[in-house]
Order: sequence, then C-alpha cells, then structure tokens
Amino acid sequence: MKIEEIPVTLRPREKALANGISSLSDRELLALYVRNGSKKGSALDLADQILNLSGGLPGLRYVTRSELVKLHGVQNVKATEILALIEISKRLNEPLSHEKNILNNPLKIVQWVNGLIGYEKQEIFMILCLDVHMNVIEAIELFKGTLNMSQVHPRDIFREAIERNTYQIVLVHNHPSGSLDFSHSDLEVTKALVQSGKMIGISIVDHILVASGSYASLRELRSEIFQNDAG
Repeated sequence: MKIEEIPVTLRPREKALANGISSLSDRELLALYVRNGSKKGSALDLADQILNLSGGLPGLRYVTRSELVKLHGVQNVKATEILALIEISKRLNEPLSHEKNILNNPLKIVQWVNGLIGYEKQEIFMILCLDVHMNVIEAIELFKGTLNMSQVHPRDIFREAIERNTYQIVLVHNHPSGSLDFSHSDLEVTKALVQSGKMIGISIVDHILVASGSYASLRELRSEIFQNDAG
C-alpha cells in the first residue's frame, strides 16, 4: 500500500505533527526516516522489511550494509543513511564525558555499558577499571565469542588493571540469549577474582550481566561473595 492510500491521520508524518513524535510506533519512526519506499511498497513496507531483518529496533545496530542493500528499495545511498542513523543512536547511548565518571551503583554501570555490549550477538567479557572515586579509567574488552569463563584468568585481568593504576574493578559480560542467570562458572570465577584482588589490593566491586537492555548484579544477588571487598 502506498502512503497516499493511507488515511491522512494515520500517515507517520501527519501523526507525528498531530500527536507528537512519541506517538509513533517503531515502524512509523523508521518509515519517517527512510521517507520513500519503492515501486512495490511504501516507506512503511520498507520499514517492515528492515525491522524483520534486524529482529526489531534494538537489533538494528547490528545490521550491515550488505544485508540492507539486499532489501527491495534499499540502494547504497539509503543504506548509508540508515547506517548513519544507527551510528547516531550508538553515540547517543554513550555518556557525556563529564557524566561517564562516577559509577557508584549497578544502574549507573549498566547505563554505561549496555550501549556497548547489551545487544551484541556475541558474548563479550570486559572489565571496567575504576579509580578510588569510582571514576572510569578505562573499559577493556578481554574476550569475545563463545565465552567459557574458565578462559578468564586472574593474571590477565590484574595485569591490565595494574598497568592502569586501577583501584577497583567491575566485571561485565553479556548474554546474547537474553538470559540473566549467572552460571556456576560465573560464580566460581568471580569468587577467585575477588580473593586474588584482596591479595593484590584491587577490589572487585561487582559482576554485572547485561542482556537486551536488562541486567543482573551479582553483588545484589550474592553479596557474600564480595564481603569486606567494597571499594
């Protein structure tokens, strides 16, 4: 169906003007951005194709140019425009430089890292190196791919931390499956790292698991693991 065939009040642009941009659905927002469809369909039809390809709006950040240009109505120019939109959304998720400093509770940590790995299709393990005031020194990605927590060795983590004069560490990994359950291996590795950190003098503040915009904090679930180890 062409846009002209849709009642005026239901067209994305007119709906946004009348009711506000927040009144639009994901497909309507995307249709408003792509503007034009093709001879075979409207901008809404094209938006449906793109969302079906990505599995929804959150998955859009992982769509590639080669995938986009296979869609009817998407050439290189439109693919580039869509990729630009995706890149803007990623950058909007990054905290402002003066806001990315203090990560003194799980929610702030999650807000900081979810945009980085929360929707990744591959499992990632990273550490946040913090100073004594919970300011981020650096976020370091250590493993990517099929992650076996037995790969996570204290030597690798604390070497990176010591090089950066780290006072405390937050462990972070994601579950592309969407599960927010810590495995037995997650627990054992965290316990080992907490004990190693005590000997070295670098605290493990928390182990955060992120998945599809949600999170679980091991400190909140099993605080005894971190007993007497708060930074």
